[in-house]
Amino acid sequence: TRDDYSQNIPSWSHDGRWIYFASDHGMGLQAWRIGADGAHEQQLTHDGSQAYARESANGQDLLYQSGRGDSALLALPLAGGTARQLVACVKWSRFAVTGSRVYYVPCTADASNPEVRVLDTGSKTDVVFARIDRLPNTHGLAVSPDGNTVYFTRRSRESADLMLIEGFK
Repeated sequence: TRDDYSQNIPSWSHDGRWIYFASDHGMGLQAWRIGADGAHEQQLTHDGSQAYARESANGQDLLYQSGRGDSALLALPLAGGTARQLVACVKWSRFAVTGSRVYYVPCTADASNPEVRVLDTGSKTDVVFARIDRLPNTHGLAVSPDGNTVYFTRRSRESADLMLIEGFK
């Protein structure tokens, strides 16, 4: 990017052609994308969404939260159209996408023993995937392509550790 605004929290498109990022051009954080060659910068959201957005595995939708903080998880069709709600409320930036599945921590999660849920966007099933021993003081989740391993960062005042939940099918 080459303008005077801050761009941050990048992620690649599934095909490597786009880089998604957050930027504030004086109207709140919005999701943007730019071609991997630095051309064709586009603003994707216009509702003051927060910074953390990810492309669906099939490249058809951009998943993002409707506000900064705990809020609804939305899917915006990249070909154009209106965003639709996938989950009523997700802990801020605690979601990941792989295949047709969305892994997330719901807003109702108990901080001492929160669940990670998995929503299959095809079948619309939504089940508990795992529980973690305390809600991480961090943002984001990462899921392996096969959906069997979830990574997250657990921070304390002194350090941060990369944690994983593995072996689920």
